[in-house]
Amino acid sequence: MTREEILRKSIWTMGKLTVYSDFFRQEVRLDLFASDYNLENTNEIISSSFTQAVNDFLHLSTQYKPLMQKLLYQHCLDCCASTSYGFKPRKGETEEAANLRKFGVKDEASALEKANL
Repeated sequence: MTREEILRKSIWTMGKLTVYSDFFRQEVRLDLFASDYNLENTNEIISSSFTQAVNDFLHLSTQYKPLMQKLLYQHCLDCCASTSYGFKPRKGETEEAANLRKFGVKDEASALEKANL
């Protein structure tokens, strides 16, 4: 097989797009997932709903900041409760509390502040 045949016949399911987000006030990399895309099947790679989702993200209003903080904090709590990151708990501290301490997350606001986008 030639390089071109491999490229054309392979299924590519993820694109990486770096955009500036006014909401987050920084560049953010979006990982874009598609299904069954190859160079012989390009019709469905970027549908209108796919395009709308990217633009919805780009136009996030600051009115959603409290919701974003809440969702990120809940995600952080879930991850810290279910994952061992290898941080050593202090005396009387749970592993979950050690995780939160090491990540610097104390509340909803700090969850957004410390988020790695």
